[in-house]
Amino acid sequence: MNVKRLTPILNVSNIVESFSWFEKLGWQKGWDWGDPPTFGGVCNGESEIFLCQHGQGSRGGPMPKYVGDDDTGGVWMSWWLASPAEVDAAYALALEHGLTVTMPPTDEPWNVREFHLRHPDGHTFRVSAGLEEERDLVIATPEPATPGGGGGQRRGGARLTGTFTARLTVNGRASTQTFAVRPDPRSDAR
Repeated sequence: MNVKRLTPILNVSNIVESFSWFEKLGWQKGWDWGDPPTFGGVCNGESEIFLCQHGQGSRGGPMPKYVGDDDTGGVWMSWWLASPAEVDAAYALALEHGLTVTMPPTDEPWNVREFHLRHPDGHTFRVSAGLEEERDLVIATPEPATPGGGGGQRRGGARLTGTFTARLTVNGRASTQTFAVRPDPRSDAR
């Protein structure tokens, strides 16, 4: 089997109101079916969610009792955005439109920034972005000072390779990262 696409279907109580709810967040109504409509889809980029009025699944249950409570029924899904800044912008947009946020933007220990957004029918969206990207680290070994000359980058000599773990703080956020160290390939060009 080779799945080409996955489209979730949400049970909604009012498809027209749901189209409007998604549009507040930058989604567009892609299509609808029926007169009046009872089935349709909302689109954002290459993502699509089907909406079915009073069918195909169930709607949510109680509101979360505390931040992070996931015993709420309904469908949970993640929306992946390009950056933590986009998560914060989506959060601000949700608040601006008076939408229900059940968890504010939070930097999670699994290197994701996310907030939880609740649809009026109890479905929960984890609006997320990765916090860190994989990085290459190039080590330049300083050349010892020589009379009449300055320092520079050593060409040749010992090569530093392997891995090391570092505790970093970037923009006030602490994290632990493991780096793979390999020689600068430019040092082989003599």
